[in-house]
Amino acid sequence: MPSLKECEKIEQSLDVFGRARHAKFRDDMQGLGSFMKETRTLCVADFILPLGEDVTTVLYETLWRFFSAFGEVEDLNLVLGKSMAFIRYKHRCMAELAKEALQNRNLDGDDILTIRWAHDDPAPESIKRKQIEDKNKITSALERKTAA
Repeated sequence: MPSLKECEKIEQSLDVFGRARHAKFRDDMQGLGSFMKETRTLCVADFILPLGEDVTTVLYETLWRFFSAFGEVEDLNLVLGKSMAFIRYKHRCMAELAKEALQNRNLDGDDILTIRWAHDDPAPESIKRKQIEDKNKITSALERKTAA
């Protein structure tokens, strides 16, 4: 698995496997993602809810076990009523690895996962972090242009 430093070296126009990303997301949010938007969140659906009393804990631990194998997971938000989860990674290349590796696979049962890119990440800390990252990118670009 690539480290965070290795992930940060990957060009925005390429995915972690070196494939060209596109300007827009596909309508079904599958595919390689968009180089116009740094998406780190996956929408995971179609898993079967485990039987028992503590469904939330069991499912949370199962998803965490499967998805954290592909990089640092920052947040895992379960939506039990829709058998859906949103999993946000530290970097997009980690999400790309997980999406590719776990698409159409099962967890601990007979379920077959559907994994798509999530449109937006509404978490306030994520929005704030994105604004800081954007500001830093602009500052770096200006510094590089001035130095050249």
